[in-house]
Amino acid sequence: MSVHVDVVRNDWIGGQQQAVARVLATDEGDLKIESPDPGTWVPIVERAIAEVGDPDDPEGTMVRLHEVLDGSHLFAKEPHDDDACPFAGWAPAAFESAPAADRELAV
Repeated sequence: MSVHVDVVRNDWIGGQQQAVARVLATDEGDLKIESPDPGTWVPIVERAIAEVGDPDDPEGTMVRLHEVLDGSHLFAKEPHDDDACPFAGWAPAAFESAPAADRELAV
C-alpha cells in the first residue's frame, strides 16, 4: 500500500474513528477497494466512486472522493501515504481534539 484514501466511520460514543475501507490506485491504472468487511463497505465506496469517478483518471478520482463521502458519521480522508496513515492495520484511532483557538463556538 502506498498513497491511498481511508474511508472512516466516526464512533462518537466510543470516541474513536475506524477505517472501514481503503481506496488505492493499482499499477494497472484501476482503483482497488480494500475492507475488513467488504460486503458492507465496498458497495458504498463503489457508489461514491461512481459519483466522482473518471475511468481515465483514477488518482483524480481518489482526490475527489472526499467531496462525496463527507458526512458526520462516514467520510473519506484526503489521499496520504502509509507513513501518514493513522489507521495502520485497520486499528481504530482516538479522536484528536482541536486547539481551542481552532474550534468554532456554537451560538
